[in-house]
Amino acid sequence: MLGRPEIVGYLIDRGLLSPSHVVGDDLAVLDFSRRHVNFAVTTTGGPRYFLKQARDPAGRAALAREAAVYRHFQDSDDLPGILARYHSFDVELGVLLLEFGRENTTLRGACLDRRRPSVTGAATAGRGLARFHQLTGSADAPLPPPCPPWVVRIHRPGSRILQEFSATNIELIRIIQAHPRFGGLLDELADGYEETAFMHGDVRWDNCLLMVSERGRSTRMRLVDLELAGKGDAAWDVGCFFGEYLGSWVLSLPVTAGAMDSALIGTAAHPLDAMQPAIRAFWRSYEKEYERGTGRKIEPAFLRRAAAFAGGRLIQMAFEHTQEAPQMTSQAICLLQLSLNVMERPAEAAGHLLGIAA
Repeated sequence: MLGRPEIVGYLIDRGLLSPSHVVGDDLAVLDFSRRHVNFAVTTTGGPRYFLKQARDPAGRAALAREAAVYRHFQDSDDLPGILARYHSFDVELGVLLLEFGRENTTLRGACLDRRRPSVTGAATAGRGLARFHQLTGSADAPLPPPCPPWVVRIHRPGSRILQEFSATNIELIRIIQAHPRFGGLLDELADGYEETAFMHGDVRWDNCLLMVSERGRSTRMRLVDLELAGKGDAAWDVGCFFGEYLGSWVLSLPVTAGAMDSALIGTAAHPLDAMQPAIRAFWRSYEKEYERGTGRKIEPAFLRRAAAFAGGRLIQMAFEHTQEAPQMTSQAICLLQLSLNVMERPAEAAGHLLGIAA
């Protein structure tokens, strides 16, 4: 396992950094470890690298899968504007090495670190995601097999999921299983899932890197974390993007009693009506770029499916919210409540919650 002291030498040995970067004192090694051991290496005016290292065999397999996705697209003309530059996957050490440009924030920062979410950031994300869904890549480097979202089968969990989840996560599964409508709605999501495009599989604000100008306008986006990317349903990615806004709204409500009510709506730290202009900008940019690239308009049914998939993303957020929680939280219950409403009435959710006519 490479630690912070070994990272610079690893890059110098591969000719990706020079001793002058170290002598010039313009180099920084930043730790962004989460599920993997991650380091960002930045230089002033020079290259910027990101190294992902696996902690265990499962993580190594995930990074090998991500590397296969990068290899599939490394010769694509569209790749430089959407994904990081792929350098290598060190099989022996389990290290995925990527190079980035001048991106300086995530979409989360552009949405939550200001009074209103960035409209230009959302529009940039919409264009980028639509382009991403049209990538084809190289036939010589086949894509890994698809990874359908686990959440659509969460009411019938396998033994592996139960081993990875916390006790509070398992309590959430029991709540879903006990509800008379949840299982059927999740089955409908699974039945409506279509493997018709190249999809990211894990769209969330933290995985959208933005280049933001000094005037605060977003000019470019790169998608990161491609471990789940492959053949799949573009509507799932779009729905996950919608779900990020809805979930952030719910998690900003001062909920204490375990359910949302009308009295709480106006007390959110991140009000939904302040998010809707960004949601609409994302969707309009996605529609426009999709039509430009394919010559076809998006069918209305796609938006309804994406809105329903937003309910699936809300369930995921409930599990993420309770992964480390010692007991069930009111916010998690509210996320489940909203997910149920969205999946039951996706067209209404698109209009009333997202601010988009379905």
